[in-house]
Amino acid sequence: MTAKNSRGFTLLELLVVVAIIGLLASLVSAFVSSARERSRDARRLSDVDAFKKALEFYVTSNGRYPSSEGGGPPWKNSCEDGPDWIPDIVAAGYIQALPLDPVNSVNEDICYFYRSNGSDFKLAAFMERDENKAQFAEDDNGTEDEYYEVFTPGGIWNIPGI
Repeated sequence: MTAKNSRGFTLLELLVVVAIIGLLASLVSAFVSSARERSRDARRLSDVDAFKKALEFYVTSNGRYPSSEGGGPPWKNSCEDGPDWIPDIVAAGYIQALPLDPVNSVNEDICYFYRSNGSDFKLAAFMERDENKAQFAEDDNGTEDEYYEVFTPGGIWNIPGI
């Protein structure tokens, strides 16, 4: 009898290796997706803090908040209203540029929202992760459970269409 020379892998061995690689790839992709959501929510919180500080400087200098109600709908947002979606705040030098939401999708209502009548204001940012919704959005005394909202006492308006 001749000895069988075995060079290579059996089909079963190859299938096991492919299955293990597929399992590892799915675990890594789930982790990366979760990390991206956390990162986007952290950026939103930071952006809202920067907006709030710029608005405080603006109201200190001008005695009122930049109004969003002059011509057009009262709500302004980062998806549809361009780089100056909080009126006059960039032109007056209170912030270098208004950041856009990391997703910035009007179809999914994932934008920054702003409304002001001059004496009151409201800022809102969508939170993607459930724990951030619970920690920030539901406990901010606002009207929307999925949005982190910062507002003055008279600025408790509902975000339209949400």
